[in-house]
Amino acid sequence: MKRANGRGSVEVLSDGRARIRAVIDGKRRQVGPIYPDEATAQRMLAAWNAEVSDNAIVAPGAVTLAALGEEWLDRRELHGSRTRNKVKSIANERSIWRRHVEPSELASMAVQSIRTRDLERFADWLREREAADVISTREGPVFRPTGKPLATKTQKNALGLVRQCLDEAVRLELLPTNPAKLVRVASGGRVANLEDDWLRAEEIEALLSCGGLSLRDRTVYACAIGLALRLNDLKALRPEDVHLDAQVPGPHVIARIAKGDDKLHRVPILPWLVPWLRAHIEALPKGARWLFPAPAGQRYAKDYDFNWPAKLDRAREERRSSALELAGVKRRIRFHDLRGTTATHLALGTWGRTWSLHEIQRMLAHTDQRVTERYVRRALDTLAIAAAATPGGPGTGEGRLPRVAKAASESNDASSWNRWMGRAGLEPATVGLKARCGPESRREVSTSPGQRLGNREADGAGELARAVLLALGAGTPARAHIDALVEIVLASAPEAVRLALAVREGGPHAPRRAIELAALVVAGDAGSDASE
Repeated sequence: MKRANGRGSVEVLSDGRARIRAVIDGKRRQVGPIYPDEATAQRMLAAWNAEVSDNAIVAPGAVTLAALGEEWLDRRELHGSRTRNKVKSIANERSIWRRHVEPSELASMAVQSIRTRDLERFADWLREREAADVISTREGPVFRPTGKPLATKTQKNALGLVRQCLDEAVRLELLPTNPAKLVRVASGGRVANLEDDWLRAEEIEALLSCGGLSLRDRTVYACAIGLALRLNDLKALRPEDVHLDAQVPGPHVIARIAKGDDKLHRVPILPWLVPWLRAHIEALPKGARWLFPAPAGQRYAKDYDFNWPAKLDRAREERRSSALELAGVKRRIRFHDLRGTTATHLALGTWGRTWSLHEIQRMLAHTDQRVTERYVRRALDTLAIAAAATPGGPGTGEGRLPRVAKAASESNDASSWNRWMGRAGLEPATVGLKARCGPESRREVSTSPGQRLGNREADGAGELARAVLLALGAGTPARAHIDALVEIVLASAPEAVRLALAVREGGPHAPRRAIELAALVVAGDAGSDASE
């Protein structure tokens, strides 16, 4: 291992760039990469000398994470990132780096010495940090502790910045691989609740018709719901971006998506939103530059939220109610959740037509379909809740329950399940109610294309399918019975193999596929009974 004595100097190259040269183990070597200018090199030299003065053992080119991070943030501000010409959140990134990275032990470590265990300790340190409110004073910002733990999002942002900075170290050949690649911030333990993050149809009506809110704010909320745009993308809209009378392709808005590096995105205007926008544009001052201008005509600041959350008025020493509180909605919904509200209602078909996953993805300008799938899963969960709240049906009367379903209503213990499995031609369930298709139920079942399940040997499959449907409707599906049904279908009905394989594969669409599969088996069983 090589030691440096801290002596060093900056050499300016012919093209204006600079490098650091220092004596290490009696030989003059280059320290670190070549820097864009002399000032940056001087700053890096000072950081390196400070590290050496603390008796740190360094290899040639070693710099601290804090020094490399400062240089990396400068480069991001001047030249952008690898994917964007300009990083618009650079001020926020600097703030997070200054408040949550520089005070850590990790920041004072030499980049070459950082290992995964160091980053795991850094993640634990972040989780134990206390959040603080920022108060602006004449002397500068003052941080007041809140007594609450640091938000999970802030922890992820801090760790993400360190990860990107170490990516830069890999690019500069200071590290062979990024040790932060597999390190993640532990979840805070909060379980996502369907009731928390989107507005129901009646809540939207209450919000948009609330007399306690200004017409301007209600129009903004309506646009956030109808256009599925982010808050700052709404602020960037201009009156000329709104095309209410376009015949082809119909009324639409040309929005600039800040998250996509100001990429232009055409958003269709839903019919119910057209009157809102028309009335708002007619009421705008002549020559207005922005669709939602500030009182002086300028664009609103980044942190302005159109009076959506509750706030404390320090001058009057009173609390201002949030928009949802004024509308009588007693749940906490972020402004950004209005975008998810749009996607969820499009997936549910609340406004007249159920949109496909691809259509919702294009509406929200998602580059990854997996992001859009969250809203489709939410719609499926809502469907399951609706099914559980619908106990009636043709099979609920006395004496009309199928044999398997009736047994299920009498008992739900393992021995009862084993009896049902036997009736369905299956082996008894083992530990954990795992089951597989019995050999007798597979034999003599036709596999010709288009034939439904209807053989006498497959009578148990129909009863098992009815039990699956009832269990899914009650919200208590038994995975063992779904698996058993899949096995029967795989061996007996080629036309249903696609659905069966989709259920076995799992994923967000598996519940819907299980319902379709069970319905197909029930239909086949009913057809067989009729033919006999």
